[in-house]
Amino acid sequence: MKLATRQKWVDALRSGQYKQGKGCLREDGRYCCLGVLAEIEGLLDADGAVDDNKALLPRDILPLFEQRILATMNDDGATFIELADKIPSLITCED
Repeated sequence: MKLATRQKWVDALRSGQYKQGKGCLREDGRYCCLGVLAEIEGLLDADGAVDDNKALLPRDILPLFEQRILATMNDDGATFIELADKIPSLITCED
């Protein structure tokens, strides 16, 4: 992931613009933390999925290990602010 993308994602999570949900990328106007990334990158389709997957992103966007950690934290009740604090230490950048 590029540093600019990671920062844009962290900023979006902190913005208050997205209502937090769990269990899927986007449903009923609510997003998991991965869904916010998919939204800002223009990857979500009308059904709230990326490549027919409503729970995870393609591995070339974000490795599965990191996705599972963040999705679990999100679904276990971590706030978007807490997740935004965790992302820089968890997600390495290419540049």
